[in-house]
This record gives sequence, structure tokens and C-alpha cells, in this order.
Amino acid sequence: MRSREKGSVTMVVVVTIFFIVIILSSFLIYTSSRRKAQIEETRRIANAYDGNMGEIYNEKSKNEMTAFSSTYGRIDVIWIDTNNNVIAEPLEPNLGDLTPIKWSGTREVTTNKNDSNWYSYIAENTKEDNNTSRWANAKDKNGSYFVWIPRYAYRITYYSNQDSTKPTGYSDGRGIVDVNGNVIQKLDDGIKTIDYNGNSYIVHPAFMNDAATGYNNGGWDSELSGIWISKFEVSRSDATKDNEGNLETIKSVANVVSIKLGNDNINSFYDKAIQYDTTKSSHLQKNSEYGAVVYLTHSQYGRNGHEVDINNSAKYITGNGGGSPDANPVNDTANAYNTSKGQKASSTGNIYGVYDLSGGAWEHIAAFDAKGNERYLDYGSEFTQERKSSKYATAYINGTTTYNGDIVYSVGKTGDATKEVFDGNNLNWFNDEQHILYVDNPFFVRGGAYERTTGAGIFNSGWNIGSPADSGSFHLILAF
Repeated sequence: MRSREKGSVTMVVVVTIFFIVIILSSFLIYTSSRRKAQIEETRRIANAYDGNMGEIYNEKSKNEMTAFSSTYGRIDVIWIDTNNNVIAEPLEPNLGDLTPIKWSGTREVTTNKNDSNWYSYIAENTKEDNNTSRWANAKDKNGSYFVWIPRYAYRITYYSNQDSTKPTGYSDGRGIVDVNGNVIQKLDDGIKTIDYNGNSYIVHPAFMNDAATGYNNGGWDSELSGIWISKFEVSRSDATKDNEGNLETIKSVANVVSIKLGNDNINSFYDKAIQYDTTKSSHLQKNSEYGAVVYLTHSQYGRNGHEVDINNSAKYITGNGGGSPDANPVNDTANAYNTSKGQKASSTGNIYGVYDLSGGAWEHIAAFDAKGNERYLDYGSEFTQERKSSKYATAYINGTTTYNGDIVYSVGKTGDATKEVFDGNNLNWFNDEQHILYVDNPFFVRGGAYERTTGAGIFNSGWNIGSPADSGSFHLILAF
């Protein structure tokens, strides 16, 4: 009897040990596999930062210091001349052979540069939406419409929400700082600053001579007095309200279907933009220039901190206004650009602003991940081949598979409406979607599309592969 009991006990012990060995083996295999994945990701990140892991940990420490809320912010703009002196009025538009235009009600009127009623950049000093600022508009010989974005400097004051009056932090000439002045994120190298009325402002990099940094901040090869942006997303020259058209030439007008990549890649947009008007250095909008436009839009000279209505047209009709920032899609046009509701989709809340900044088609940008997948970067080979910035395109460095969250602090740039408008919780201001370019989608797109509703907006940022069959469009820039 005892011998049988002893055999039974032995068998139980053996089975127990067997199961313990299996469990321990499984745990070790899992741990080894997980550790291998962590090492691989660390190598990938280290490669993106050229092996400088200290930089990565420093950035991580800085990010962990970001204790204040950046859910919302207000942007204060001051006008400056090309020597960065503060001036009372914006620098006058560079016209060349462009023709100034204005409106009498909704009727377009041709005017001249000496007309004192041509434009007026009016500041709103309360917290109300500003619908009175009239930005300078002009037309070119092709009949395309453009809006003048004058040279300026800016500073951002952060708040915990849109109704709060208690600042939580700032982005200014000191960098991103808390209310006590502790620097959370330093300014990018080469950024210029000026002091005014006891505060430090950032000269927006889109306007500055950035040759010394290799154009890493998205600047130009001279000090610009301003830039012209197409008033609407670009369309083919023969586009109508019902058809995208077939011509390779482009225009910027209202009430037509915007251009799409179709069977082409992002090189097609880049080339069309460059060739549009070489005498005015026309080009595909860069991320810095997008930032310059939307920062002015959000400032006291634009919508004064209020949200721009979405273009919710599923047909991609240019200039359409949805009637609210998060309107559901419509099959045609909800509100034309020259109607009272349609004008709420512009940067000024009236007919003088820039349209199609929120929704419509995704906004293709001349910006790329220099550490991105070479196969996909080839879609933009016209401006990515050397893997470095130029005055026409801006190189970013990510090189990882991470495209959301705090990584924006190390990948985004000052003035480009990425890290400075990040709410710290995987979204940008107004709950706009926050994604950045990364290794397998190495191009930026902005603004969101017509169907994104709440996620679309002027602070929306996204990634894109740059391939054919994409539904995006773009805004055109003139810099001369």
C-alpha cells in the first residue's frame, strides 16, 4: 500500500515539475521575443538619430517635463519688415504683374495698388470671431486667385481650454516654456527672434533667409516681405463643377473640382507647381508655409482663435463651406464661397480669405522623411533624391514606425503647425487629427479631407505614401 502511495506521489511531482518547466520556457521565449523586438525598435530609432541615443533620452526627459496643458492656444502676430523691425502695418504686397481685386458685396471689382480700400488687415482685440479683416487679393494672367500673407513674427499663449483666461505656457522666442519660464522645448537651430513690449517673438521661418541652415527650417534664400498662396485648392485648367478635367495646366478658382493625383505620384504636383510661373518662383506649398498661413488665420488678424468651417463637398468643389467646422459630407455644394455661410470656411470668415484649408481634399505638402522607405520616397524623387532640404522642399527626420504622440516634439519644426499645436493627448488643437510622416508613409498631408468631420481642420496633420490614385490636392505658393 505504501509503495503504491509513494508511486502516486512521485507521479504527481513529476507532472507538476513538467508543467512548471513548460510555463518557465514559455515565459522565457516570450521575454526573449519581446526583448528582441525592443532591441530592433531601439536600433531603428538610433539609426534615425544617427546613433545618438543620448539625444533620444534627452528629448524623452524634456517631454516628461511637459506638465502644463497645451489643449488650446491663442496666437499673437506682430508685423515686421525684412530687417525684423516691428512695424504698425504689414509690408505691402509684391504685385509684379498680378492685378489687385476687391469685392463690392459679392461682386468682384478690379482695382489698383493705390486703392486705400484694396485691403486692410484688421485686428480683433476681444475674444470674438473676427470677420472684418480683408487680406489682399490679386489675380494673375491665367485668371488664378491669390491671397497675400505678409511677413510677421508670432508668439503662442497656451490654455487648458478655449474658454480659459489663465495661461498655462508659451511658445515664443525662448522656446516652448511653462508659465515660470522653464524651457520645455528649445527653439530649432537658426530660428530668429525679436523682443517687443517685454515679450520675445519668433520670426516666422517661412519668410526668413534660411540658406545658412540648409533650409532646415523651411525658409527661403532671401528675406521675404511675404508670400502669395492660391485662394483655393488647385484645379486643372479645364475643370468644371462636374468634372476634374484633363489638361495638365492648373488654376486656382472657386466652384470647380480640385485636381487629384490620379495615375501620377506626388512628383506630378511638385512639377506642376514649379512650372506654373517660374518668374514668381511658384512651388508646391511647404509645411512652413502652411504653418504661416494657418497661424495668421488663427491670430487676431484672422479668425481670432475661432475654428474655420470645413469644406464638406464629396465632389471636392473648391471654396465650398459646410456651415460648421464638423459638418457631415454632402454630394455637391453646401454653401458656395461667396455666400454668407460659405465665407465661414475662409481664413478671414469673409470673402477676402483663403479657402479649402479644412477638409475638401487632403493638402499635399513639399515635406518628406529623409529616413523614410526609399521605395516610397521615390514617388517624390524630384525633391527627395538628395534626402536634404531645399528652398522648395523640407526634409524631416523620423525614420521610425511611430507617427503619433510625443515624437512630434523631436520630428516637428518651429512654425509648421505640428509640435506647437499638439495638445499632448494625440490630437492637435480643436481635436484635429495628429499624425506625422514616418518611415512607410514619408510625406506630410494637411487639413484633413471632406469626410473627416471633427478630425479635419487647419491644424490637422497626416501622413501619406505619395503614390498614384490618391485623392489629395494642393495649394500653390508664389515667392518673389
